[in-house]
Amino acid sequence: MKGWMLCGIVATVAVLGACGSDSGRLLGVDPAASRGPNGGGTDTSGNSGQTSNGPVASISVVPGNLTVFVGASGLFVADARDAAGVRVNKAATWKSSDESVARVDANGIVTGKAVGKTTVTAEVDGRSAEGNVVVMQPVSEFNLTIVVGGPIPGADTSRVEPVAGATVSLLRTGGITGDTLLTPEPAGSAVTDANGQAVFKKLKAGYYAIRIVPPAGSPYVETSTGVLSAAEPDITRLVTLIRR
Repeated sequence: MKGWMLCGIVATVAVLGACGSDSGRLLGVDPAASRGPNGGGTDTSGNSGQTSNGPVASISVVPGNLTVFVGASGLFVADARDAAGVRVNKAATWKSSDESVARVDANGIVTGKAVGKTTVTAEVDGRSAEGNVVVMQPVSEFNLTIVVGGPIPGADTSRVEPVAGATVSLLRTGGITGDTLLTPEPAGSAVTDANGQAVFKKLKAGYYAIRIVPPAGSPYVETSTGVLSAAEPDITRLVTLIRR
């Protein structure tokens, strides 16, 4: 696999889990990798590896806000602690305040059902906490403008100049529902104009790895990044290159 493909895919794989076919998968964190004994996340109390039988003194839902698409899923984790800040070894009970918008299962996996907003509540030993859910309708296709710039030498590092003549190549690595593609799909290439812009029209919705190769003799180095189409039909992504 080419280096730029690997670089562009790594960020997607870190979020989405193992590769698979272009079908619905979890959009968020792999539950098996992130759940603690009570459905919680990483222990930040300084008591890593320890668990408690309670009683529960506090509980939080992570993340506090979750955005998913209709038909896709995301993950909430419940972090219940005792008075000493040690994770409590008890499972949470989950409930959605509006199941017509989003449903939640016993493991905290939230699935978008319809566009809207709702809250999801986790409860352990009578202590509860809420997470907010926004469900969006994804676009089927979108237009993407990549603006390539490079820092101008000097003390002010915020000064950027457009990079003309750079080749921008796209590789679709995943679908909109959070799946990754077994075989990534090349999605075309374009050369930036005098304003540093490369425009792509009617791209299939999903995750894309972006490879930018500066023109010959340029003081900038090749760069790889990524982008996700969401609910916006037109996306502009600014990519600042690194000088040699």
